[in-house]
Amino acid sequence: MSESTCPATDTQCVCHDPQVQKSAAACISQACSLADSLSAKNATQTACGAPVRSKTRQYYNMSVTLGVLAVSLVLVRVGFKRFWSPSRSLGPDDKIILLTLALRVSGTVLNVKGLADHGLGRDVWTMSARELSTFVMWLYIMEVLYLAELSLLKLSLSAFYLSVFPGTGVRRLLWGVCADNALFGVAFVTAAIFQCSPIHYWWTQYGEHPGRGRCININAMGWSNATMSVLIDVVMIAVPLSQISKLNLHWRRKVGVVIMFLTGTFVTVVSILRLRSLVSFANSNNPTWDQWEVAYWSTIEVNIGMICTCLPSLRLLLLRLFPRLLGSTTASGDRVSYAHASRGQTVLRSLTSLESHENELTDIENAKGSDCQSNLTKSTRVLVKSEEHP
Repeated sequence: MSESTCPATDTQCVCHDPQVQKSAAACISQACSLADSLSAKNATQTACGAPVRSKTRQYYNMSVTLGVLAVSLVLVRVGFKRFWSPSRSLGPDDKIILLTLALRVSGTVLNVKGLADHGLGRDVWTMSARELSTFVMWLYIMEVLYLAELSLLKLSLSAFYLSVFPGTGVRRLLWGVCADNALFGVAFVTAAIFQCSPIHYWWTQYGEHPGRGRCININAMGWSNATMSVLIDVVMIAVPLSQISKLNLHWRRKVGVVIMFLTGTFVTVVSILRLRSLVSFANSNNPTWDQWEVAYWSTIEVNIGMICTCLPSLRLLLLRLFPRLLGSTTASGDRVSYAHASRGQTVLRSLTSLESHENELTDIENAKGSDCQSNLTKSTRVLVKSEEHP
């Protein structure tokens, strides 16, 4: 109070003096335990008539909505590829996304039951030390899940590109991207798990009995991961775009393919926005409030990433369901019918373009060629109808 011009009995003046509030907070944090500090801050804020803030519901709604949407689209994608697509099989990218799906279901549940239900989006002084320790434990689990999901998402997308582009040079580059994704994923997940020694010190340091332990520079780890993630995203967008000009497609179809690949830039934009939220990461005196933005953008990033990986398969499905509405990719001369009589049979053959209708990317996926040139092979299905005549 010696640093303030406010009388000790003037509550409103003291409450609105930032220097007094800063000095009092520093004194309490040095002289009191965490539990006492939270109680003192709670009493001070109550006396000052501070509003009770909460962004928990907003986080809850976003997490559930995007989580359900992402999981549903992955299930549609996998179901279509397995039971309705021409190949009736799952590729490596589909199998990786299924593993990501399992983590995303767990992540969505923990977002609600772990973070939202234990204080995310509230001021820390509205909680007890035990509640804060529980919140930090769930935050730790979600951090590990986030890093694993992000790595698997990038691996799935890399595997998809490998199935699309046949050129030797670009495949070598994509295999390099896959290796980088795998190595960085393992490295950062391992670092996240063992960031404190002992591991449980990451959350017990905020409890009533913190014990002893030490942690690495968590802020540096968060920034390193986020920066590498953005750089890999940029490479993974540049690689497919660099190959579009080599494809023997009509310019309108090239534009459609470019637009589809550019949807991935939205994930990169979200990743960059998330960087801004890392300013106070692990350096906050109000973690339940300040970590809300990090958790919010991280959840959006993972869910939107899963949705984007499903777009090619969704395009396949829509083209199959609504071929006329979405337009044909087959020239009028592609449909041929003729009759051939042999041994009393009339064989009617119709060369259809069903697979071409199904997928704007069929031409790419079936392209065969060298590193210098990608030639297109149109996939068709021959329907044979045999009729016996007396």
